[in-house]
Amino acid sequence: MPSVAPWFSGIISVLNAPLNKTFRASEIEELYAEKYGAEPLCLVQKDVPDVSVAEGKHGWRVGGVQLHSSLKRVVVVGALDNLLKGAATQCMQVSG
Repeated sequence: MPSVAPWFSGIISVLNAPLNKTFRASEIEELYAEKYGAEPLCLVQKDVPDVSVAEGKHGWRVGGVQLHSSLKRVVVVGALDNLLKGAATQCMQVSG
């Protein structure tokens, strides 16, 4: 779910997903780190990414993993500066 707010540039997106088995938040963080940790345009962090930190920078920041008390849903937050996602960043993604 993308969120809109009165900031100059950037998008906060929130993943709210069902889980088919029980995880700890740290395990989900590890899965993100394994999948995206070596990507030059991805920053996996523990805390919720802030759009003001992403502003003016290429790439995607993700973090703030939270589990519902039932342990059957996970919420993860991502942030990026959507005004920078042009041909230059796409080129960096393809060649990187």
